Amino acid sequence: MKNDLTASYVRELFDYDTKTGNLIWKVTKCNRGIAGSVAGSIQPNGYRLISIDSSNYRAHRLVWLHHYGEWPEEFLDHINGVKTDNRLSNLRLATAVINLRNQKLRKTNSSGVCGVRWHKASNKWVATIHVNGKENHLGLFENKEDAIVARKQADFEYGFHPNHGQTEKKRALTV
Repeated sequence: MKNDLTASYVRELFDYDTKTGNLIWKVTKCNRGIAGSVAGSIQPNGYRLISIDSSNYRAHRLVWLHHYGEWPEEFLDHINGVKTDNRLSNLRLATAVINLRNQKLRKTNSSGVCGVRWHKASNKWVATIHVNGKENHLGLFENKEDAIVARKQADFEYGFHPNHGQTEKKRALTV
């Protein structure tokens, strides 16, 4: 089982660079794991993956284990949404719900604001929010600004992270 990996073993293998959030190999383990080099490689899904003794681990989870001495129980949320930014100041324990309440703005979003879209049939702006698997209708609005205000108020009321729905560029500036 992957969680058999101990903090003491991870600390034997890696130094942690607090400025970059990278794990640095202390020892040479293989052709890619050379002492002094940044451990792992960035995968197509955006996460840095590190191989230890023929098992793969996400770097942010190893960083947590290295620093706190225990595996995170559930999710680790990258606060600024940058999956390779494994600085401790950018990682927080989260449930699945909390993690979902800190998503970046989707590329398919046409209004530029999460939960706000043009409703063609009524010729108005509509604001919605998804909570507990259900879409809640926040209203129809003559102007986009009013729809944005309604959505931002709902974000606050339901405990969404202030970064939720921000572009990756804006999110990267927050930590």
